[in-house]
Amino acid sequence: MKYTTLLLLFLSLTVSSVNGQSDSIPSGIYGTDYNVTDNAGKKQGRWMRVYEEGQVYYIGQFKNGTPVGEFVYYYQGGEVMTIATHIDNFTSDAISYRKNGSVVSVGSYTSQKKSGLWMMYDENGVLAAEENYTDDVLDGQSKIYYKNGQLAKNMAYTKAELNGSWKEFFENGSLKGEGTYVIADFICPTPEARVLFPADFVVWVDHENRRTRFPLPSAERPAIHNSLSRAAIFLGDEPQELILSLAGDTARFYHFRAGRLTAVSDGYGNRLTVQRDRSDRVQRLDNGAGRSLLLRYDRQHLVAVDYQTFQHAEWTTEQTLVSYRYDAYQHLVEARNAVGDSERYDYDDQHVILQRQLTGGASFFWEWE
Repeated sequence: MKYTTLLLLFLSLTVSSVNGQSDSIPSGIYGTDYNVTDNAGKKQGRWMRVYEEGQVYYIGQFKNGTPVGEFVYYYQGGEVMTIATHIDNFTSDAISYRKNGSVVSVGSYTSQKKSGLWMMYDENGVLAAEENYTDDVLDGQSKIYYKNGQLAKNMAYTKAELNGSWKEFFENGSLKGEGTYVIADFICPTPEARVLFPADFVVWVDHENRRTRFPLPSAERPAIHNSLSRAAIFLGDEPQELILSLAGDTARFYHFRAGRLTAVSDGYGNRLTVQRDRSDRVQRLDNGAGRSLLLRYDRQHLVAVDYQTFQHAEWTTEQTLVSYRYDAYQHLVEARNAVGDSERYDYDDQHVILQRQLTGGASFFWEWE
């Protein structure tokens, strides 16, 4: 009920703000009538910030350096982007908009991080998803809806990891499937490949979903080969380290400790060290010679991979190699490379992929029964 009331209130505010934005620009002398700081350097009263080209970015109020009341943020074209209402020093409610005025999301921040229930809407104002957050990461129940408002999937997260029971429904409301996610000891050296440790054996799942099972190595049997899959697993030099090797012209060695990928190496001594973020996702691949790949995330989604070099005691981005874009239903809709070429993806109302469009214009289509 709280968010419904906020939504109706902010929608009415949006109309007045868009139609009369020039009236909201503070009049008077900069630093005297607005954008004022006191003797202690704290912001006081009405403040306005602008883009480099001069368009208004935000307008809001400060008291003793702390935001109070309503802040309105604008796109460079003048359209309202976000309206945030500060409840206290730590909490604020926010509604974000598309440039056409339709609502993107409704939710709250605590200490500038997403918290509690967030609601996502599509371009037609239809509720697309409900998500719960703790400290800016998915945590708790999440729901995805069809465009007719029917629940499509109900699932739960624990610190950005799917965990617990889930149910999926057809568009008519009948049950499509159900099951349970378990946070297990597995890692992903690529988005598709992984290693599972279900008991006293190890299962390698490659990028084509082929599974290779090994007994768990031990001091009595430190190296185990699987001739059919041309793969081997053996104990490493570090405590609790396992190394998986796949045969080929460019053999790679995947190093695991305590069920987590820690490094990837080759037969020439080259080594990539895997660094993780606080959600235990792969964040950086470091070659130890001042070059690395940085994986950037937004919520649970990978949104970009940057090539970085280490200069002047800090990492500097040289180029974004690939970026990804998602819609309100959490579908991947575009992948763009470093030179701006992109692939696009379309889905039906049941969230099943229908089309993949390549950079040159060629498209692949799917039909499902």
